[in-house]
Amino acid sequence: MEESVKVNLREENEKKKEEILAKATSVADKVSQFKRDYIGAPIRKCMNSCVASKEEFKAIEVPYRQDEKYWVF
Repeated sequence: MEESVKVNLREENEKKKEEILAKATSVADKVSQFKRDYIGAPIRKCMNSCVASKEEFKAIEVPYRQDEKYWVF
């Protein structure tokens, strides 16, 4: 294979790697944002209901993993 062909292939491969990295980063960001919204939904629901009924915010339990949960006070 000629040197010019090798150089062109390397350049094309680098461009493809950059495109793949950009797409992977985009997907990872979307998954991260979904996780944030999914975990924050119970908290937001409780806070909105407290505001609507003008009650004091009560502690809520948020299941996180099978054997884990956290509380928001």
